[in-house]
Amino acid sequence: MSRQIPIVTWIVVGLSVLVYLLPVSASLAYNRHAILDGEWWRMLTGHWVHFSLQHFLYDTAALGIAGWMIEKRGHRKFGWLCAIAPFVISGTMLVCNPELQICGGLSGMAIAAVVFLGLNGLEEPGTWRWISGSALTLCIAKLIGEEMTGRFFVLRAPTGFTLVPSNHIAGALTALAIYACPKLATRHSWNCVSESVFPSGSLNHAILPPVGDVHAPNSSCGIPGKRSKRTPLAINSFIRAPISATAQPATVCFAGINSCTFCTRNIVPSASNTIANGSSLTNFNPSITS
Repeated sequence: MSRQIPIVTWIVVGLSVLVYLLPVSASLAYNRHAILDGEWWRMLTGHWVHFSLQHFLYDTAALGIAGWMIEKRGHRKFGWLCAIAPFVISGTMLVCNPELQICGGLSGMAIAAVVFLGLNGLEEPGTWRWISGSALTLCIAKLIGEEMTGRFFVLRAPTGFTLVPSNHIAGALTALAIYACPKLATRHSWNCVSESVFPSGSLNHAILPPVGDVHAPNSSCGIPGKRSKRTPLAINSFIRAPISATAQPATVCFAGINSCTFCTRNIVPSASNTIANGSSLTNFNPSITS
């Protein structure tokens, strides 16, 4: 659900206005020597320092519009982006631009916000997906053009300003990382879902597999399965009863060592309207709980 009030955007824009109006720029701006001397907070506060009205309006408007759209559309992690991006961008400038002594502006964070908005927009249907794709294409062209020419790609540079391409590239990469990390974490989640369909084609049926073989549900988990001859620890009475009735249990862990899901050949998945086929060799009829 989308937020009614874009809180993060208001905070970022409000700080930009406050810093521009108050005479505090000298103590907050990115200053390489001061940072190396221990004034680490300049890595954060320097992004809210602007050196001209044009510089202030460009950066604040771009970040304000992109941030407002991100929060209105309900995209998560924007707060994390605004908290992490300043340090990543400043750290990149410290490493990649040792000649850069003084710097300021929200342009790197504005690029990060636009890229973050575009990436999330690719998941939405309809026209907005194409708009987001076009915005991302424009951002990529802007970054490449600025890196190759050393000149601003879209807007005219404010008088007396020098472009720092690494600032914008670091912002874009930070947005990409914050967008992608939750996706990767979800993809490799420990909660693996298994289909209750056996290789023989039966669905939730108690069947007798050939001697030495094990019929197991097909798993959608990508972690390689592990086979074990040990009977798993019985967690409750429903599992304990059929395990104790098995003379030679064959156990399969379908989701690897990181899963606690075990299936044995004589345990039937619980499901409504389940039909059990009796064993012709042992005359053992497993009990089914619907």
